[in-house]
Amino acid sequence: MPPGFGFRDDAMVEAGSRANTSVLVPVPNDTWGQEKFRDGFHLNEVGAGEFTQILGPSLGALLRSI
Repeated sequence: MPPGFGFRDDAMVEAGSRANTSVLVPVPNDTWGQEKFRDGFHLNEVGAGEFTQILGPSLGALLRSI
């Protein structure tokens, strides 16, 4: 899941579990401030770069586990 505001990560993770689908939450929602977003929803260049750096290891670990 991409970072954002007001969404419930736990609900999406639970739905994924029930569907036997992995859900990665590299940056929990409501963690980053507006300075990482260009319009309050889409990440700006700084936010996207940081998200990619965090997502890479999480995604790699998931792929190695399957």
